Amino acid sequence: MASWCGLPTPGDEQSEYHEGTRHLLRHGSSLALMSLVSTTLNESEEFGDVDPEEDWKTWSERRPELQLYYAVFVDPSRDGTDAVACVLRAILDPATPARPSGRARIIIDYVTTRPSARGRGLASAAVRFVNEAAAATGSNVYVLALEESCAYWMEHGFLLEPSERLTARLNVFSDTHLLRRAADPLDDGEAGDEDLAVESG
Repeated sequence: MASWCGLPTPGDEQSEYHEGTRHLLRHGSSLALMSLVSTTLNESEEFGDVDPEEDWKTWSERRPELQLYYAVFVDPSRDGTDAVACVLRAILDPATPARPSGRARIIIDYVTTRPSARGRGLASAAVRFVNEAAAATGSNVYVLALEESCAYWMEHGFLLEPSERLTARLNVFSDTHLLRRAADPLDDGEAGDEDLAVESG
């Protein structure tokens, strides 16, 4: 897909050493990454059970072109699941001819760091990776944030998305808010997006 030039093709992953954190960064959409991220999210304090199959169904039923994407920071000094230090999951929403903005979208819906690895800047590095991917692919960046985490994201350059149409398309959960990166060009969504609104409660 031309919109995601530079990212691994669906089902694949890439690995690179991240000098700033001294961790290995694995990213893509392989089954191995899906399993690692889901297991880490299930074990975290922030989130309840995460079912990747149900998540994929939720997103793909809304728009078949949407793709799940994963990033994992791995501590090279550890083995197995203990090596997983920080995970991020995002949704890729490619640009279409019908989209007035002409921009693709990357939506962060989960990011968490294991308690033993906190304080090392790993979550910030994961978000920077998304920002770099967005710059390379001509994408706007969004976050699905719980009420209690909105202040954190707003301190890091995000604001509440004002477009009801775009919120209807991208906010698939009734307990989250859609935030957009303030520096990105405006994007008011596409005709028909309002039909995807999730009922609150």
